Amino acid sequence: MFPTLETLNADETGLPRPIVFVEHLAAGGPPELATELRWWCDLQAGRLNVITELQLMRREFRAPPPGPAPNEPAYLVLLIRRLGLDGERYELRHWTQIDLSAGWRPTAGPDFTARWTRYGARSRW
Repeated sequence: MFPTLETLNADETGLPRPIVFVEHLAAGGPPELATELRWWCDLQAGRLNVITELQLMRREFRAPPPGPAPNEPAYLVLLIRRLGLDGERYELRHWTQIDLSAGWRPTAGPDFTARWTRYGARSRW
């Protein structure tokens, strides 16, 4: 896909389309991946002498941070329960909800199971 993108013209700002594409990926990805993708874009922009254009695009592209607006309530529901007969295994479940406009419909997150020992929790995925 990249060889095809590289042969296309740059966008109206002068940035090559692969850099724009990777910047869009970085904006929607997890923070660790976003950092790596932006680092790659910085290297490419420096090599092509379009750093100013990249910085301008980043300023214009800034999306509002995820989550509720300031001073809006966010809800977290936790359930911790003992599993099994030995009493050492526990399950943690959680649900989150930010917006109540559509009613109470919290979204379940991934479950986590751990064995509790005298040395602390030992996870078991």
